[in-house]
Amino acid sequence: MKKVVVLTLIAVVALGATLVAAPKIAVDNAVYDFGTVLEGVFVTHKFLLSNVGDEPLTITSVRVACGCTATVLSKTNLEPGESVELEASLDTSHYGGRISKSISVESNDPENARLTLRLTGIVTQPEPYHITISDFNYLFYLLIDLRDNETYAASHLMGAINIPLAELK
Repeated sequence: MKKVVVLTLIAVVALGATLVAAPKIAVDNAVYDFGTVLEGVFVTHKFLLSNVGDEPLTITSVRVACGCTATVLSKTNLEPGESVELEASLDTSHYGGRISKSISVESNDPENARLTLRLTGIVTQPEPYHITISDFNYLFYLLIDLRDNETYAASHLMGAINIPLAELK
């Protein structure tokens, strides 16, 4: 009789352990406050997603709130104890004041199927002398004058550099 009771107890504990085992998603910090930046600055941050459960975790989708936010996730299946970085970037162009952009991470975690991450901070208007990286890309140019040295010395556009065509051959 004792054997039956002990075997039943072992079976109940084993069944309970398999019912408790599940994937569980965790993040190092769900909100990243980037502080105060000038309009047009690209803000980037890496969220560390981890599987702290007992079963494999599958990240089924990562969705951003708007086109100003983008994400990169290198791996969608995490074994127990494994982690992956979710790189998020936010283009602050055309924003001003306090902003908060959300990122939804959906997974097979039965208790928390949708994890919400946030990028938040303050965007200030730039002064006329500030040039953002995105504007710099369009405003920067290099002007090369291919004429001979004498012609270049006689007249050229300000900021141009001279590399005579004969020297390029």
